[in-house]
Amino acid sequence: MKAGNSITKQALQKSQPSSKQSVSFSDLINSPSWKSMIVKSLGDPDRAANFTSTLISIVSSNDQLKDCDQGSIISAALQGEAQKLSLALQQYSVVPYNEKGVMKARYQISYKGILQLAQRSGEYKKIKVRDVRKGEYKGVDRLTGDPIIDFLPDGERENLPLEGFYAYYILHNGFMNDLYWSHEKILNHANTYSQPFKGKKELYEQMNEGKVKRPESGSPWFAEPLSEPHMKMCRKTLILQLFRDGIAPLSIEMQRAFKREQVLESGGYFVSADDPSIIEANTVSEDQIVADVDAETGEILEPQTKGSKQMTIDDMTGKE
Repeated sequence: MKAGNSITKQALQKSQPSSKQSVSFSDLINSPSWKSMIVKSLGDPDRAANFTSTLISIVSSNDQLKDCDQGSIISAALQGEAQKLSLALQQYSVVPYNEKGVMKARYQISYKGILQLAQRSGEYKKIKVRDVRKGEYKGVDRLTGDPIIDFLPDGERENLPLEGFYAYYILHNGFMNDLYWSHEKILNHANTYSQPFKGKKELYEQMNEGKVKRPESGSPWFAEPLSEPHMKMCRKTLILQLFRDGIAPLSIEMQRAFKREQVLESGGYFVSADDPSIIEANTVSEDQIVADVDAETGEILEPQTKGSKQMTIDDMTGKE
């Protein structure tokens, strides 16, 4: 491997969790030995400085991360950097988990990160995810089975209750596919497959009704329905399902990311130093961020005719 193009196995092994936490996270990550290791791992002093300052800011604002083993925080963040994703641009997260009584951090790709990986593949012309408010979903086209969404003007829709989410992609060859799930269906899916939310949908509904106090921190699934943390989890769920339609072209990088998500969702844990999909970094520049994959812009293309549906990669990842 060339220096600067990958996160080395030795660097990730060094950043594995340690049992003692005698200094602050800021002091630890700014110590000479850690600074040197991060610069060597990322291959660029400026990128290393931005990475460090962003990570310090995130840890300082999250009480649960403060309680996590410090080595696991850096290890988790380096996994995202190994995929050339940006923590500052919220393309991945460092998430606190309680593993058998020990607080550790895990790397978790965000829906923006998934869209970024898709855009890198060069197959996708447009990818969007939008929330759907009450009254905007009009059912499905009886001929094509496609969802019919009539979006209201922004000034009229922002105070309406959340009804669901709509996602679509268009390939450069003109093929389009889309998907709509109600908010209820997304919650049912999370109640079955998401480890932090599994079996807790009823509790979440009681929180929304004010019968149970909502925790100040924890899984973003438990945030209020229209809050950005909860909306991001819903968008991520839908975009994963859309890309797992058996039709979407998936790069090797996307397949690895989806496989990792399946393991983490089921409660498993990747050992980063032994995972080649994490150690190997791609060569796309971190600055190559494509604006039209931002799901928050609200841009929707005019309806287009869907093309014939053919498998493009034989070893597609399976659905959850």
